[in-house]
Amino acid sequence: MKKYATTLILALSITVYCQQPKHIVWDIHKVILQKDFYSMACAFIQYPYWIDIFKKLNLNLIKQCAFLTWTGSTSDEFIHIAQKYKNPKMAQLISTIGNKQKPIKGTIKIIKTLHKNNAQQYVGSNIGPIMFDDLQKKMPHLFNDTIFDLEHSQIGTYNGQTIIKKPNPVFFHQFLQKNNLYDNPESILFIDDKIENIKAARTFGMRAILFKNPQQLRTQLIKYGILSHIHRVYKDKII
Repeated sequence: MKKYATTLILALSITVYCQQPKHIVWDIHKVILQKDFYSMACAFIQYPYWIDIFKKLNLNLIKQCAFLTWTGSTSDEFIHIAQKYKNPKMAQLISTIGNKQKPIKGTIKIIKTLHKNNAQQYVGSNIGPIMFDDLQKKMPHLFNDTIFDLEHSQIGTYNGQTIIKKPNPVFFHQFLQKNNLYDNPESILFIDDKIENIKAARTFGMRAILFKNPQQLRTQLIKYGILSHIHRVYKDKII
């Protein structure tokens, strides 16, 4: 009987392991990083080229910026519009303020724990190439090829004048294609803070977690068998 029970437990363990997602894809904003409003305000107030910005302002640029604000566009899209209307100082200001972000400590601890467990981690964010390049320079300890597989990660990419971003199905097609995972989408765990992106990922057969906070995420990862119950959060410390 004891031998049978041991065999059953082993079989179940193997089944759970096989069902575990092997590829963990992270959104960046509001999941890994959050806005540092104090730093943003300081950079905004102290920016020395406001006169140059106002000199280059025109009605079309203002309309385009208002539209981008209304549609929740990325910093890269604002930068492209500023460059299009020949307002380089505005583009510089957007770049300066856009990456005034600070790490969400609980999420960083989870990422580091997964890294120690040799998890395959990727970035899956709408951040554009300009801002992501800047972010890598500002946070090389986090956004590097050791922790994340950056070569096979997916960020917002341009198709002519249009940026391809979540929840556009093309965004997910590109990630699956570059990682040869069309036949195994259930091996992917997609983590995002927007429900529309979660729904889009699930339509491709990916597993997905709607991020609310690090504690909730940790609980979900334990349920998936990706994290052990040993790693618990207590007062923002791993014990």
